[in-house]
Amino acid sequence: SFIPTLIRDCNQHAMAGHDVNNLNVVIVTHGLALRLMLMRWFQWSVDDFEQSQNPENCELITMNKIKDLAGYAWMELEEKDRVSLDLPATCGVPRNVHLHRGADSGEKVK
Repeated sequence: SFIPTLIRDCNQHAMAGHDVNNLNVVIVTHGLALRLMLMRWFQWSVDDFEQSQNPENCELITMNKIKDLAGYAWMELEEKDRVSLDLPATCGVPRNVHLHRGADSGEKVK
């Protein structure tokens, strides 16, 4: 599926020496497909998904990489995008997330 392919491609770029910590990915898709991808990424419940709304035409939805001081990183939706999609605040942060240390911390990205 799409998400494992995206992660595999990023890992391949990292192994080839590219700086994936500063990589931007642009995905152009329809509203329903976007919500389905976000549902899978952030592990939303069916109720959360059904509550969400499609974005407006040509609206940008942004996931930002967040890093803590220990070098762990995860993705979050911007607050304005959670509001635009009519999501509860808990839907912008992954549930049961497995945090990964970035390549610059000396650990392999998994």
